[in-house]
Amino acid sequence: MIEPDPNLGVGRVKRVESKWLTFRVAKEPMNTLKLRQAIAHAIDVASIIENIMMGSGEANNAFLTASHMFAGASDSFPTYAPERPWRCLPGPATRRARGCAS
Repeated sequence: MIEPDPNLGVGRVKRVESKWLTFRVAKEPMNTLKLRQAIAHAIDVASIIENIMMGSGEANNAFLTASHMFAGASDSFPTYAPERPWRCLPGPATRRARGCAS
């Protein structure tokens, strides 16, 4: 690591940058909304930030970066809920009763 070396220094500055995970939705099976919703709820963003991005960053709670002038929290923005993806997949209960977006 760089930090313990007395001859090197690390400068950290806050900047606006977005990292996106996207789906190629033109072909099966990713053209299925239910599947994309299930996958979105299964992504542990906090773990990605901590372990892959080494703690540099913060999770978003909206479709626009938090510093954007039109950003705001969105009730339909997917959050990590490992129990939820299974509710979003087809089954006997209605989608609304299972808490999935329309």
